[in-house]
Amino acid sequence: MGIICSIMLNKMLAEYRSSVIDNYTQAVSYMNMSVSDTLKNYDEITKMLYYYYTEADRQTVLTYGNYDNIRQILSWEHSKRDEAMERFMNTIQSVDGSITAVHFIAQEDQKEKQSFHTSTAGSFLEDEDLFERVMGYETMSRTTRNAMIIPVHKNSYYRGEDRQVFTIARNYYNLVKLRPDNMYDYVGTLFIDIDVNCLESIYNQIDAMGENNFYIVDSQDKCLFTEVSGELDEYIEVESGFNEYGYKVKLNVGYDQIFSRIKDLQHIMYLILISSFLALAWGAVFFTRRLTEPIHNMMDKMAQIETGNFQVSLPVRTNDEIGILSKRFNQMSQELNRYISQVYVAQLKQAEAEMTTLKSQIYPHFLYNTLEVIRMTAVEQHDLKVSEMIEALSIQMHYIIGTVQDMVPLGKEIEIVEKYVYLLNCRIEEGLTLHSAVKPYDSVMVPKLILQPIVENAYVHGIKPLGSDGDICIEAEETDNRFVITVMDNGVGMNEEEIEKLQDILTGNEIGIRNEHNWQSVGLKNIHDRIRHLYGEEYGLQISSTVMLGTMVSIVLPLSEKKERVER
Repeated sequence: MGIICSIMLNKMLAEYRSSVIDNYTQAVSYMNMSVSDTLKNYDEITKMLYYYYTEADRQTVLTYGNYDNIRQILSWEHSKRDEAMERFMNTIQSVDGSITAVHFIAQEDQKEKQSFHTSTAGSFLEDEDLFERVMGYETMSRTTRNAMIIPVHKNSYYRGEDRQVFTIARNYYNLVKLRPDNMYDYVGTLFIDIDVNCLESIYNQIDAMGENNFYIVDSQDKCLFTEVSGELDEYIEVESGFNEYGYKVKLNVGYDQIFSRIKDLQHIMYLILISSFLALAWGAVFFTRRLTEPIHNMMDKMAQIETGNFQVSLPVRTNDEIGILSKRFNQMSQELNRYISQVYVAQLKQAEAEMTTLKSQIYPHFLYNTLEVIRMTAVEQHDLKVSEMIEALSIQMHYIIGTVQDMVPLGKEIEIVEKYVYLLNCRIEEGLTLHSAVKPYDSVMVPKLILQPIVENAYVHGIKPLGSDGDICIEAEETDNRFVITVMDNGVGMNEEEIEKLQDILTGNEIGIRNEHNWQSVGLKNIHDRIRHLYGEEYGLQISSTVMLGTMVSIVLPLSEKKERVER
């Protein structure tokens, strides 16, 4: 294993070196393409000399070609010329955010030199001669039609400026007139100062490991731009070919920084090799025990299941075959326990259901027969009022404890409320008056027993405290895609504190308020919860009240296509 690791490591080192060189070669080639694209971009911007077109003044448009526009502007009178040239150079500055300044020097034969300068920082050109020396203007070619690149320098010719920039220049010729030697007359040169950050961004495109030096040089090894991170004793040098502007990219990467990770890996591999020998013997013992111990535990648990203990389970510590087998064992134990429990509970519930069914058949039948005997006794005694009261009670009880129905017609609910009010008036001597205005909606299906508890609550807590006389009105209407049933009384009403307390009961989890006599607000809470359970949280009871004027309880239900209405 040691010999194999050494051979593999040496081969990996050679492959790694080759791979690193290939990767950095590709990287500098890509960076050189970015340099070429950057220079090409600014080269195209300098050609605006020939494309730029503007108005001579605000009224007249020049009629000659765009390529001659700048030369024409130079012939204008000073104030108009300076304004137009400033507008032209500002236009160039606005094209790219890295452009820091634009200059134009015009020097046609037999004419005075004209210089124009503008800076994005608004700085003032302090030294014209220094600018021309930095640009090499006196020795600059007047015949080349290609872009000329001035390497990185400081723009200290501007007052208060000390920024690193490089400059791209282009000559401008009079294309209107061709000389006998097939050349055009030189008019001037455009200079564009560009912030060196646009070249630094190209360098930042790669993440070179360790210290490295970056250069952009021409064929004579003159540096356009350099980025040096430190002194390198030993390094790998990679470079690209020359681009169309005669520049190439060179990158020197420190050798130690590149291969330090490989050396660390070599040490780690030998350490792992030694550790593996020591761990091998321990691992054999550990894995043997790990394999056999769960099997022994499983056999013990199986013996417990055989005795009828289905609550046993095995710990699942791994995801291997033993872990999967333990999970299946636990599932089997749980399923057996659940199956036995279900069978036992089902038998109990079946017996309970049968008993409940028998009771539900006996109790209502016994009660109806008993009430009928009492009613017939009252008839025989010529007590018709008691007979009618018993009949009304019987109808109500039959409605309440009879066949269970989720939905009933609204007219049926009103009928039960009328029976209830009749029984009350028998006791209080016709003191309560019920008004119903729901006739058009008699056939609308509503949840069972939602009106009687509200009417009862209105009488007990609203009208009764004032005496016995009072009015209760029930109305129904459709509004905003809802069906609203309103129960109003002219009782004592409630203050804000009482209304808030009642709202808390409706929205809470308690079933009502317990006092020394009975439960209060249970009916309202029951109705509210049933409606919300059937239709959703936005439906239920809405309560408003005014002290000594009365209380209004609105039952809000949804409109449904299945509700049957009487067409009028």
